[in-house]
Order: sequence, then structure tokens, then C-alpha cells
Amino acid sequence: MAYVQTTPVVRRFSVSGREFLFISFTETEASPTSEWSVTGIPPTGQVLLYHSTLTAGTGTTIQPILGRITGFAANTENYIGGITTAAVSVNESSVLTYTYGVIETTQTLFGKSVPNNPAADHTIITEILIVDGL
Repeated sequence: MAYVQTTPVVRRFSVSGREFLFISFTETEASPTSEWSVTGIPPTGQVLLYHSTLTAGTGTTIQPILGRITGFAANTENYIGGITTAAVSVNESSVLTYTYGVIETTQTLFGKSVPNNPAADHTIITEILIVDGL
């Protein structure tokens, strides 16, 4: 089987006039280089919560990273941030601020779950909470 990301479920809601997005999806047959994406996010925003769990596979931990373009690399201008400690289930609430410049034609969030085993046999469930604006 090949890598599959389920269609992200995006729920939009407002609190005190600010728009929030709750995003959830599942990856199957993921490897450390598998990349997921979610389109339609605000052009500027903050990732308030990143929760991800490795539910199956030969790996024992994941250490997700986020970026602004496909094929992004950690610690470059298109890197948004990542989880500092690898675990089977990560629940990161450090605020990660991002903005898209004029060169991006769509606002798409990209990520890699980065399981610690190179096999492409991991199942990972992810939930992300984003607030519109800075």
C-alpha cells in the first residue's frame, strides 16, 4: 500500500470575534519523509495546539514538524516549527506563528509526522487548532 492522508476535516468557529479552525486527519503507511497538507488556512495565524498520536507501525515515537511549502526543511525560511520531544503521543501547546508572503498562491499548511523508524507502515492521527491572525 502507499501513503494516504485522509481528507482533512476542518471545523471553523468563532469566539469573541476571532476565527478558529480545528483540523483533524489520519495518515496511513506513513514514513519519516511522508508529507501531509491542509489547504485553506488563514494567511496569517497561530497554531495553538498540535496533538498527534502514533497508533500503529514499527516506530515507537513521532516528532512532527510544520512548514509553509511542500518539501520544506527544518530550520529554513519555510519552517514554521516542530515538536521538541519525540513521543508516541505529542500534545504541544506552544504557540507557533506563521504568515504567508506574496509568493504563495494558496495558504497551505504542510507537515511531516516523522516516525523514528524508516518503514512506511505507520498510522498517525493528528488534530490541530489554529486561530486566524496574529
